Amino acid sequence: MIDQKALNIQIGANLRAARHNAGMTQEQLGDVIGVQFQQIQKYETGMNRISAPRLVVACLALRCDYMAILPALTVSDKEVAA
Repeated sequence: MIDQKALNIQIGANLRAARHNAGMTQEQLGDVIGVQFQQIQKYETGMNRISAPRLVVACLALRCDYMAILPALTVSDKEVAA
C-alpha cells in the first residue's frame, strides 16, 4: 500500500523547493492560489494535502511543470490491487 503521508511530505518538499527556486514567499504563493500562508506551510510540511486544481495553479505561478512537484512512483501490482 502506498504511504499517503510520506507522499504528501514529498510533494510538500518539492513544492517548497519550487517556491524557493521561483523566489516567492509563502504569502505570495498563497495569494496566487487563494489560501493563507499558513496553509502553504501545511502543504509544504505534508500536514495537509494540496488538491490537484490548486497544485496546477501553484505550478503555473511557480513556472514549473507539475511533474517537478509530483514524485516519480514505482507501483507494484500488489499495491495496485490493494
